[in-house]
Amino acid sequence: MRPRAERGLTLACALLLLSGCAARRSDDPATTGDQPPSGQPTPTGKCIFLDTINDWKAVDPYHLLVRTRATGWQWEVTLDRRCSEILYASALAWDTPDGRVCDYRADAITVPRTRCSIGSIEAYVAPPEVTKPPPSAGGW
Repeated sequence: MRPRAERGLTLACALLLLSGCAARRSDDPATTGDQPPSGQPTPTGKCIFLDTINDWKAVDPYHLLVRTRATGWQWEVTLDRRCSEILYASALAWDTPDGRVCDYRADAITVPRTRCSIGSIEAYVAPPEVTKPPPSAGGW
């Protein structure tokens, strides 16, 4: 049998390892659905932790770009239906039951007098930049 101090140290190390498994990385703002309680279907989708959102920008009445702690626009949020109010809103609220906004449940954004359901969250890929050809030399 191990001495009492050694057993306590082993228990403390085991608890420390287990607590690390439950924590998320602070630099990982989006996840693929968490594991649900047994007996419920596994969600498939993406989530953004609200505490990592730094900025948002409406692209059109159906799409928002979301910037998280990293640089640049990382996420494109597509709404289920047209939501023209986002084009003129100076603020919005994330309507979600916990500290993250997800695309596989009934999460939404709320702007004055309007609730707009979220359809999908995808990694944002910026369109390629269009470059102009150099002017022709010595010509018209």
